Amino acid sequence: MYKISILMKKYYVLSCIIMMLFTFSHSVEAQSDIEEVLFKTYSGGGGKCYGRSMISYQFDTIEEKVILRPAYSYLREVPPVYRTETERILVEPAHTRIEVTPPKFEYTQQRIKVKEAESYVKTREPLNENDLFMKDVSVIELAPAYQRWEKTKRKKNCRSKKPEDCLEWQLVDIPAKKVAVDTKVRSSNASINTVAAPTVSAAAEYVTVSKKVLKTPASYKEVKVPAQYRTVSKKIVVEARRFERVQVPTEYKVFKRIITIREGGVMEAREVVCRSDYPRYLLNVQRKLKELGYYEGTLDGSLGKKTKQAIMDFQKDQNFALGQLDYNTLKKLGLIK
Repeated sequence: MYKISILMKKYYVLSCIIMMLFTFSHSVEAQSDIEEVLFKTYSGGGGKCYGRSMISYQFDTIEEKVILRPAYSYLREVPPVYRTETERILVEPAHTRIEVTPPKFEYTQQRIKVKEAESYVKTREPLNENDLFMKDVSVIELAPAYQRWEKTKRKKNCRSKKPEDCLEWQLVDIPAKKVAVDTKVRSSNASINTVAAPTVSAAAEYVTVSKKVLKTPASYKEVKVPAQYRTVSKKIVVEARRFERVQVPTEYKVFKRIITIREGGVMEAREVVCRSDYPRYLLNVQRKLKELGYYEGTLDGSLGKKTKQAIMDFQKDQNFALGQLDYNTLKKLGLIK
């Protein structure tokens, strides 16, 4: 862009000099004068020549990232982790009994804790993405509006049998290209409140075990009765209940945009090849353009209509100024260094 700016300033100064010497008009409405100034050269002194060229718009494509949804975070509940243990509880001790007179027993109740009590804070922060954001629409400009030269305007009172001879240049407006993109923005109703959240308590859990205790032993014949046990499962907290913050990254979408890097739609004076130097280059220019598929005429070294059109077609594909045999065109064709 810096080099283009320097060249534009240089060409602007030269354009002002030529305008003062030859009083050319830059008005877009004077379309009939365009054909007359194309491939016309004027001496500027010091062995240099100048001519007026049509400047077209020049574009470039860039990539732009658009935020579809901003980054956010939320609290996720992680439940507690327990370890299960078993405990062997004596429910009936070993005893003896008499066959004639059986023994007498009494029963007692005992509470066994199988789960510890716990308490924790319940968060009120919204965990759903739809609670945090609302839908929105963004309009992205993919390509700007611009103007370009087209040979479409019909000349008045043209009697040529060839339709292309009855057409002249005019500026055509090209509208901008835009696209609507669905995005998400933070909702004004979304709130995070963990300070005033309620405390949730869970009571301990118990089981009641009946114990049989010998009251009166048996008489007469003694019979040994073995002890009896009951296995109870207990839950032991290994990791307490906790909350962890989850980070959700920003969601993007990449768009390709066309931007203008050089303004067009004007006529500009710049240094060109002098008419006296045409014989040195025209035959080689025709040969190069024929190799590239732009020129279909004969190799005669003259600046005819087909040669002019081939030069302008080549300059248009290279984003060069149109309508003059300049040194940029010769360099691109490899005829000068």
